[in-house]
Amino acid sequence: MTSENYNTETLQDYTVRANKGKPRIWIEGKRLIAAGFLRGERYTLTSHETGIVLRLDAEGSRKVCGKGERPLIDLSGGGCAPMVTGDQVEIKYTPRQIEITCTNWCGAR
Repeated sequence: MTSENYNTETLQDYTVRANKGKPRIWIEGKRLIAAGFLRGERYTLTSHETGIVLRLDAEGSRKVCGKGERPLIDLSGGGCAPMVTGDQVEIKYTPRQIEITCTNWCGAR
């Protein structure tokens, strides 16, 4: 399966969930494929004040997992910082990049 013909931007509203008491962002399937994040691809994660950016990078320290042709990215704990459980985020999928940005005040309690 390839993603060479995708040149679109897709937005997704998402609520940061919890797993074993830590924040978790779980994204999978067609949106990842459309952005080029196929199973086995490497990527880098960069945090900033209001969210995180995932960029495809052959030298990246992280790897897209999944089964068969269904890719999966599972971010938890520190990989979700600055977001915490319950934060509302917008996930923007573009070719070779995924931006996850808080739509409320990140981590504010």
